[in-house]
Amino acid sequence: MNVDDHPLFQVHFFVCCNQRENGDDCASKGASQLRDDLKKWAREQGLSKKIRINQAGCLGRCERGIAMVAYPQGQWCLDGMPEDLPQLKEMVLKLISEVQN
Repeated sequence: MNVDDHPLFQVHFFVCCNQRENGDDCASKGASQLRDDLKKWAREQGLSKKIRINQAGCLGRCERGIAMVAYPQGQWCLDGMPEDLPQLKEMVLKLISEVQN
């Protein structure tokens, strides 16, 4: 096994896209669209080599809104909704900036 000490991305951002039968989940709150919009924005900003944005299975906070977490920072964003995209963009830029400094 080859272990790389230099991660490919500075930030790995996970958006819960979990879907439950009862509808109490992040998917029903628009998580996939939010993830897709954030990924599109990151590509347009030329950030694709700095941040990786993925869907995640259940992060255990679905009842609070869309759950997201950034690593290696371990920063959580709970209660997310699709209209929070502008704040998420600011958060992503801040996380990248902190890693670079």
